[in-house]
Amino acid sequence: MTPEKKLEIITLRNSGLSATSIATKLGIGVSGVKKIISSVSLKETICLNCGKVISKGRRKPRKFCSDKCRYSYYNSHQELRHKKATITLICPCCHNVFTSYGKPKRKYCSRTCASRSRFI
Repeated sequence: MTPEKKLEIITLRNSGLSATSIATKLGIGVSGVKKIISSVSLKETICLNCGKVISKGRRKPRKFCSDKCRYSYYNSHQELRHKKATITLICPCCHNVFTSYGKPKRKYCSRTCASRSRFI
């Protein structure tokens, strides 16, 4: 397939057309269009936090360019975290309601409350 045809497939895909509609429009097989789309989409991805272009590694495509970007993204988008092990508890020291994520044996809302209860 010519580079011009590949570029046309990529631009049509970026405009929002499906692989089958691109194939019927250009008169090419659907499997060939899907192969070109997958090869292009696996080469580069964009960081969800900063928008920097990330080159493809050996594994699945990365969502973030660094751990710093990943931490800042999930700290600003708390609703996107997978919180299956969230427990709502009441602190025995200050009686505040808090949520514990991933630690079912947690008692206190902070280290300050934990140390206060030890020395009181």
